[in-house]
Amino acid sequence: MVSALSGSWGRTPATGLMSRRLYHHVVVREPFNLGNLKPNKGAKKRIKRLARSRRGFGGRKCGVGNKGQKAKSGGSIPLWFEGGNTPLFKLFPKVARMKSLKAPLNRVSLKTIQLYIDKGRLDPTEQITLRILWRSGVLSMAPKRGVYLVPEGAEHLRQAIDIQVQESSERAADAILKRGGKLQLVYYARIPLRAHLKPFKWTKKGRPVPRNARPKPRYQDFYCEQNEKGEWCRNIKDPDDVLYRKPKIGQLANSVVWPSDFASVKD
Repeated sequence: MVSALSGSWGRTPATGLMSRRLYHHVVVREPFNLGNLKPNKGAKKRIKRLARSRRGFGGRKCGVGNKGQKAKSGGSIPLWFEGGNTPLFKLFPKVARMKSLKAPLNRVSLKTIQLYIDKGRLDPTEQITLRILWRSGVLSMAPKRGVYLVPEGAEHLRQAIDIQVQESSERAADAILKRGGKLQLVYYARIPLRAHLKPFKWTKKGRPVPRNARPKPRYQDFYCEQNEKGEWCRNIKDPDDVLYRKPKIGQLANSVVWPSDFASVKD
């Protein structure tokens, strides 16, 4: 190491406290290369070796203590252990989390609909219903609950369409309405949905096809119209109309169609 105190005057470094401070702070370091690589001072610490007898440090028990559960390998005690008492989580009964029994909606994008129109498997001049979506191959399996229209590929939609689904996003509804199309949200119960998709299951046995049921009370304010087939629906005229807003208690009681009033509503 070369001290930085040796200046151009040719004097030797002065002795004393000031010279020692400058010597330790201003030094010319060695060039950095692969031969002088080493860890920083204090980065590596040697593990303290425990003694093997009572004379050295940590002998006899080696800092572990007497023979007990904590002295054994893997003898850790869980946090919930209460010394043999019934733990807190066993004092109360289990509350089962009810899994939703609703089948998920099948997601269909506008890009897929335009692709099947280009292939000639969908006719944009006719109303595209749930059964047509299934028969044309847009849906690989018969839907259990309905279809949810997603806006993926909305920029690829080039023509007006008239489509019936169960739910739709705002962007998908906006894309359809901007191109002069029509969007109708239809309510289907479980059995009427099967009758809509597979009416032959009833007709081949000579049975009447089940009619669509009224929506549940919490949905009657949303599906408040009926189409020419007698299905409860909601005609979308604005993209915000697709949003379902849960009615308040007073509003729900006033908007429910009771069985005695159903005939008058149908007329």
